[in-house]
Amino acid sequence: MYQLLASLGARQRVAIALIAALAATAFTIQLAGSASAATKHHRGKHRGHITTQTGSATGLGQLSGLLPRNKLTEESAIQVNLNNDTVRLPIYPGDAPVPGNPGHTERVWYVLLDASDQGLAHDLGVNYAPKLANIGIGDPAAVQTVTEDNPSPQANPFGPAVVHFQGAPDFSPTRTAVPGPTGFPLKSFSPGSVASDGYSPFIRIAGSDVVYSAPIVATGDEIVPGAAIGMFAARKDFLAKNRDVVIRFAMAYLHAAKEFNAAAMAPDQHQDIVEILAKLTALQKPELVRAIAPHWSYTNEDGVPNVKSVMAQQDYWSDYFHLVEKKVPESQLFDLSIAREAKARLDREKPFGN
Repeated sequence: MYQLLASLGARQRVAIALIAALAATAFTIQLAGSASAATKHHRGKHRGHITTQTGSATGLGQLSGLLPRNKLTEESAIQVNLNNDTVRLPIYPGDAPVPGNPGHTERVWYVLLDASDQGLAHDLGVNYAPKLANIGIGDPAAVQTVTEDNPSPQANPFGPAVVHFQGAPDFSPTRTAVPGPTGFPLKSFSPGSVASDGYSPFIRIAGSDVVYSAPIVATGDEIVPGAAIGMFAARKDFLAKNRDVVIRFAMAYLHAAKEFNAAAMAPDQHQDIVEILAKLTALQKPELVRAIAPHWSYTNEDGVPNVKSVMAQQDYWSDYFHLVEKKVPESQLFDLSIAREAKARLDREKPFGN
């Protein structure tokens, strides 16, 4: 299961250098940053938050903080947080027919929980559940047979092979439950996510007898569409003393963003940008950069950050993981006049040409 120069003027060189900065943000954060950050937090700062509070009076054991790794039954789990009753698990890519439109496929994301083979369960860090092997007895459709790509590490350097499912859940319906006069029975109800034909959370890879518990938990190419993944920040005193410098830097950055986005949509027409990205990121090979286009992330060409997304992320890291000690109001975090002035000057002065 495991498996980016032609001779340019000085101003153009600045813009190309900023394209490289965009590349570092796009690829590092998009492809590796989330997993690396999760590992770092778990092994580093989170360790200081583990408490010894227990429910010894009632025999319940630890009731708050992060559960120590030696208490995990699911060894692949990244974190168990007893403060908010959450578990963080690795997520893996696959694809499946689109529910209601079987002629098309879509990206799906699944988690691994159990395996019927002891050795594989140990290797994957999941629970050993030998009786999973019996699920298909008398009801073969209870186990979904899937296929798996088998790319070389060179062809797939950033993640596990893609698993091809026969079906997937449709997460679009909204679950409803309207109580009756006395509560139950319900007056009306409708289910939430509904499985499409061929879907089961229990899978068997074609050619193998091992059964895995691998429920699909999300579908689509974007888990959090439009989320902000990076921005520039500067101290207020620096901005007060160097406002024109910051604006001119932002002008070069916005020009680079325009070139970056154009290359993402048509990499074959922007070979110079592709080569820069390959050279200055971990991808190294231009063909890999082209292969993942247009999914390089996207940079707003007006320079205005996604304020709503940033504030939502602050809430998330504060409310769920308690890593933000004191929330900062939007009015103190953002000075959008810098981006707006830079965009207006870029359009008016055209220092890099059209």
